[in-house]
Amino acid sequence: MRVPGDSKARGFAWLAALCFAIPSVSAAGEGAAEKIKFNMSSRAHGSIAGFVVALARGFYKKEGLDVDLKRGYGALRTVDDVADGLFQFGWGAPEGIVLNRTKGGRTLMVGAINDTFTTALCYDRAKMTLAKPRDLAGKKVGVAGFSPIRAVLPILMDNAGAGGGKIAYIKMKPARTLPSLFSGKTDVAACRLGSDASIVKMAAVKKGVDIGVRKLSDLFGLDVYGNGIITSRELMDAKPRTIGRFVRASYRGYAWMSRNMAAAADLVVKRFPTLKRPIVLDQARATDKLMKGPNFPTKGYGWIDRAKMKRTRDFTIAAWNIKMDIPLDEIYTNRYLAGSPIQ
Repeated sequence: MRVPGDSKARGFAWLAALCFAIPSVSAAGEGAAEKIKFNMSSRAHGSIAGFVVALARGFYKKEGLDVDLKRGYGALRTVDDVADGLFQFGWGAPEGIVLNRTKGGRTLMVGAINDTFTTALCYDRAKMTLAKPRDLAGKKVGVAGFSPIRAVLPILMDNAGAGGGKIAYIKMKPARTLPSLFSGKTDVAACRLGSDASIVKMAAVKKGVDIGVRKLSDLFGLDVYGNGIITSRELMDAKPRTIGRFVRASYRGYAWMSRNMAAAADLVVKRFPTLKRPIVLDQARATDKLMKGPNFPTKGYGWIDRAKMKRTRDFTIAAWNIKMDIPLDEIYTNRYLAGSPIQ
């Protein structure tokens, strides 16, 4: 439920609580900065602008953290790498947490980034419509190796009564999904909001193609979480204050990004010069919207709703045909967010 009053005032009040909830290490004078490795889940993109801002603006330094942003190789693998202790934190997917748990891993989401499942469907408006699930029947869908669409789309089609067997899934290298869509070799390409969906749209403009982007939440009513900040149970047990400091500084970075979108894009491109600023800016704007779900006005950045996380877990278990019980408290916590209750 939205609270009355000015949204900006609420945002600044929440940010003030975020900044002063726990004393920072540097302010307390507790010695050298703690080295932290963060897995970005892929190459750099505009969605991770909040982390770049926190680094460039000194928010991590103020918390006594020396953060190194590292390339990743997919949100699922990121969870495995965090579970194995290769990184303290990562940009991970909740389905990755559930899948890793089946292998004995112990990771948790300690703050949401994407309040919406970010995998979407890109298509050529001139060649097809995508208003309802049955519009996918008989279509060819290009799927990159790391995309979860192959696992989730069949169950969504079945749940919608549209059948999952009529779609032809064509697995290909990520670099081939866009050319295949433009050339007509595929009808639909899996893309991600706040990431390669921006690349598809801008490339389409140059090609003169009218690309539509259909969110799974709109097409199927899928209301589950996308990526967030993940860490390991081992770090939670050994260094809980480190988690609080990293989470606080990271969301402070996203709050600054939200108020200074163009400047945040500049900081990302400055740190990663091979990126194209218009794409970075579009990705950052998309991410800002993805972060601000229905709980944002009252709970602020990162809050994880228990009922929604239960839907996320249950959907993952169904999509990947998991046969073990995974308690909710083993896959997420809100305890490191400003103003949130200890669970």
